[in-house]
Amino acid sequence: MSRRFGPHFVYYERYLPMGFKDSSHMKAFSAIPALLVQVGIVLGLAASRLPGIGKWIANSFSPVGTGMSDADCQNGFVEVYAEVESPPDNAGKVDKANCFLKFKGDACNWVTAQCVCEAALCLLLDRDSLPPKSVDGFGSPAEILGGSLLKRLMRSKVRQVQCTTNARKATD
Repeated sequence: MSRRFGPHFVYYERYLPMGFKDSSHMKAFSAIPALLVQVGIVLGLAASRLPGIGKWIANSFSPVGTGMSDADCQNGFVEVYAEVESPPDNAGKVDKANCFLKFKGDACNWVTAQCVCEAALCLLLDRDSLPPKSVDGFGSPAEILGGSLLKRLMRSKVRQVQCTTNARKATD
């Protein structure tokens, strides 16, 4: 989640093993599954360092030359939720917006490859619609490719990305 992009930019990130929607219903309890996954990772890493056992664990779960199965990649998904706020106007009012993106496919393989390929296609085919440079000279992919990349992802013939947005004007 990010808020106040600009001089007051703040970035938050959380790992949600149950996904955004289920975690939002659990509120504060959503930290429990994330902590259990983290504990499992730490214990697995500690066990993999044990002499003799570590090699057996690695060969049992991920033999040399294997990767994720097609079924695992197909069943995976990535959800990104972002919130933004405008700087306060003269009356102190702040406009707000949020965006929820849902990608189908494994984050480490399919989604990463799709984002990299679509970003490359933006640079190659959509050059005229991209800004000539960033405002501060250092542009993030979101700032430079932003709308063009989002349109490409949502219109993709490979795997369309679901995008839900909600912009709200400050109320009196």
